[in-house]
Amino acid sequence: MQIIYEANDDPADGHLVEAAVDVFQVTDSVATNTAPVAGLNANPKTVCRGDTVNFFDSSTNGPTSWDWSFPGGTPSSSNAEAPQVVYTSAGTYDVTLIATNSYGSDTITKNSFITVDTM
Repeated sequence: MQIIYEANDDPADGHLVEAAVDVFQVTDSVATNTAPVAGLNANPKTVCRGDTVNFFDSSTNGPTSWDWSFPGGTPSSSNAEAPQVVYTSAGTYDVTLIATNSYGSDTITKNSFITVDTM
């Protein structure tokens, strides 16, 4: 945006006129109407049988609902944003998250993401 001040005045009459020109840059963020990009993480990723794994959503674009799948875990599914899961058998386990908002959904599966040791 540019603001210009102009005046018609005659310096011969003893009037001094100053003109000012200022340049402004206006930046405004605009929300995008987009579906989430699903992301997930866990802590810890390696546990002993019977230990709890804390999962959390790391999706972008503001998901408002979550559909988790934990084959081999208890519970085996959840709609919580940050569920806790217990694994009682040794092995490696996949985890799937479907993140959804009013503009759509996205799915991520991390194969062999959780390792449960025999101890």
